Amino acid sequence: FGSRRGSRPGARMAATRRTQSQPKLPVRPSTEELALPWLGPPGPEINEVHTIQIFEQAINREKLLRVRSERAQREREAAQAEAKARALSQSQLLVRSGATTAGASPPARPNDRFPPHRRQLKHQVFQGDGRARMLSRVFVNGEWIYAA
Repeated sequence: FGSRRGSRPGARMAATRRTQSQPKLPVRPSTEELALPWLGPPGPEINEVHTIQIFEQAINREKLLRVRSERAQREREAAQAEAKARALSQSQLLVRSGATTAGASPPARPNDRFPPHRRQLKHQVFQGDGRARMLSRVFVNGEWIYAA
């Protein structure tokens, strides 16, 4: 039964070597080899000891800066906690005393601190492009202020 074309019945095919069965593809150089040519071994002008000293100085400087930033962060957190405690104690003191407002009486016109060309009505100010903005009464640092 000659099912193969061009083959004789009973004929055996010769074994082929792997290199004959699949042609070898050309090897392309990697992009690293193309982009960075080899410069050879480092020259004798590089001082290894000095390089290590510079490296150690950089590490020591980073450690010093880390310690300084941690100390500054602790000081900032302590100052914030103190300011918060102070504001809370002042507000609780006012509540206990029965005062209705903190500090002086509110101004008659909240936008008095703005120049006349920026004022509109009693609680509005103009922005630079002509739009009006409302002033809101807010409690900041133990006193009531009007903020835009």
